[in-house]
Amino acid sequence: TDCEGMHSILYPLMRREVTVSGGRTMIEMGDRSVDFSDNFKLVVVSRSSEHDIALSAKGFVSPVVFNMSRDALENEILDLVVRNEIPETEERLEAVRVTEKSLR
Repeated sequence: TDCEGMHSILYPLMRREVTVSGGRTMIEMGDRSVDFSDNFKLVVVSRSSEHDIALSAKGFVSPVVFNMSRDALENEILDLVVRNEIPETEERLEAVRVTEKSLR
């Protein structure tokens, strides 16, 4: 779905503000509690390259700009994966990039 803005009802979901009740993981969405899975991922897409992310949402949103070169896009996606999945290797990856750049 194309997104022009982010509704504040999504903030608890993006912050993963969950509660456990009776062995079930729940999240408040508006005036309702709904089941939540730790495997849930939210992807918001916009055709506009001039998205304006509210200050209140910037802490838990990772924008990816697709109007860049293929190499820049690959690096951006790799950064996101490393930062979220294996943060201890982020410093090593940056050192490799610096070395690679100096060899060009």
